[in-house]
Amino acid sequence: MDCILQQLAFELYEIFGRLLELERDHIAQSNTRPMGGLDHYQGARHSRVPRLKATDDIDIYFKTFDNLAKIYGWPEAEWAARLAPELTGEARAAYASLSLDD
Repeated sequence: MDCILQQLAFELYEIFGRLLELERDHIAQSNTRPMGGLDHYQGARHSRVPRLKATDDIDIYFKTFDNLAKIYGWPEAEWAARLAPELTGEARAAYASLSLDD
C-alpha cells in the first residue's frame, strides 16, 4: 500500500510540476507581466500555498512551495512569513521553536 501511495505522490508531483511549467510559459507569453516580476501579476501577491496536511510528504511540500515562490517572484525574505501560516502539526512546532534570529 505504501508503495502505491508513494507512486501516486510522485505522479501528482510530476503533474504539478508540469502545470507550473505551463503557468510559467503562459505568464511569460502574457503582456500583463510587469517588469517588477510576478508579484504584481494578477493575484500573485495574495496567492497562497496549500495548507500542509498530516498526510503530505514534507519534502514534496517544501519543493512545491519553493517552485511557487520562484514562479510568483516572492522575495526570499518573505518566504518564511508566507510559509509559516500554512504549517501544521510537527512542522509548525518546529517552526515555533526557532528564534527570530534563525
